[in-house]
Amino acid sequence: SHLSRRGEPRRRQTLNFLGRTFIFSRFQRTYLLRSFQKSPDIDTSSSGSKSKSSPPHNKMGNGHAAPAQEWDMNIAMPSNTAATMSSKVTVGAGCYWGTEKYIKKDWKGGKIIRGAVGFMGPEGSVKNPSYEAVCTGATGHVEVYDCDYDVIDDAPKDVTYESLIKHFFMFHDPTTLNRQGNDAGTQYASVIFCHDNVQLEIATRVKEELQALVDAGKVKYSGPTVSTAVVPATTFYPAEAYHQAYLENNPGGYCNHRMRFKAWPSALPPPDL
Repeated sequence: SHLSRRGEPRRRQTLNFLGRTFIFSRFQRTYLLRSFQKSPDIDTSSSGSKSKSSPPHNKMGNGHAAPAQEWDMNIAMPSNTAATMSSKVTVGAGCYWGTEKYIKKDWKGGKIIRGAVGFMGPEGSVKNPSYEAVCTGATGHVEVYDCDYDVIDDAPKDVTYESLIKHFFMFHDPTTLNRQGNDAGTQYASVIFCHDNVQLEIATRVKEELQALVDAGKVKYSGPTVSTAVVPATTFYPAEAYHQAYLENNPGGYCNHRMRFKAWPSALPPPDL
């Protein structure tokens, strides 16, 4: 059913309504579908079944590819050790439906014990924003997956966190500023929100390692520069209930994430060796 998908990249869309066929862009299609949807039981699932929990959404975004949000690096964070570091993780990697799925279901380096999709923005941004407000780009919030993890097989917490951050870089493209595939807008920024000094150190180191791998041609994305922001966490605001576990509840739902590479390459030797 065409009602459940947010359109194929760079294609015009058609909709038959009241005996007439309309041809328009994906953004216009979503606007019309929102206007035409009078009943909460409208068919919006990719399998053609009725769904009250998955109304159509505009994931095209606000089109703001630049500039990036201004993140405050002076926000005070807890000072922990590798053993006492936070078990909370908050990351943005494009549409939060796919971010949730690829971490909750596909990460094997630890286990997720709680999670929710929602929004996190710069310090001082509007409180408890709606999905529609975030989509305008005016609030500066990013679509994120906020979760708590636990270790497996008595692995150290810092090693487990590093595993998750590397996995984060493997299922999205961190070189496209404020964009993932055809989803463009500041809400789709690639961001690692850190909850203490240990997370900040690990995430920064992994990002720098990834950049070296990209420079050496051992990892390939669509661009040459890893633009992921590594910043202190602010307040997390959960999204509406129908966004939670979206791909789990709608297995055929929209997702433009994919594994970019299956294994993290060996670290490069230090320069001058």
